[in-house]
Amino acid sequence: MQNFDYLSQLSDFQQLYSYCRDAENFQLVAPEKSVVGARKALEYWVKMVYLVNKWDIPARSGLMELISNEDFITFVGDAQMMENIHFIRMVGNHGAHGQSIKPKESLHALACLYELIGEYLMMIDVIDSFPHFDATLVPKTVTISIVTQEGGPSIAPNTLDQYEHAAEGKKLHLNQPSVL
Repeated sequence: MQNFDYLSQLSDFQQLYSYCRDAENFQLVAPEKSVVGARKALEYWVKMVYLVNKWDIPARSGLMELISNEDFITFVGDAQMMENIHFIRMVGNHGAHGQSIKPKESLHALACLYELIGEYLMMIDVIDSFPHFDATLVPKTVTISIVTQEGGPSIAPNTLDQYEHAAEGKKLHLNQPSVL
């Protein structure tokens, strides 16, 4: 069992699960790959937020542009959560550009991602709760998965409406990851 396994049961979130699982699988053995995976998961999640909220994603927009959008910042509604989002983005960029990443940094990125995803899924009423992040569940060896879907989230329109309705008037709630 691993931290993100609860996502495996959610059919609309299989691609997100794949990115999160890869980030978790590589955390100890390849921290650089872990943070790149966490950043991919973050980017996918951000695009999902845009999709659910029916916001336009500008052509050729990068992650920084998307998370700097005032609507997005207002939606997140929590300065610490935004700081965690930026941490995942920055450390993911460092890993992607060959900079050395400490296991402690990749673990923190993973815990921040875990909290973000779980809280969002609760906000849109996909789950009622999720377990606390448990660093002891991070595998000590690598399990490789193959990502087959590229691009942004793909969720059925009627499901999108359901998630949008569930999120109305709600804000993300941060339970600060305490791994650093």
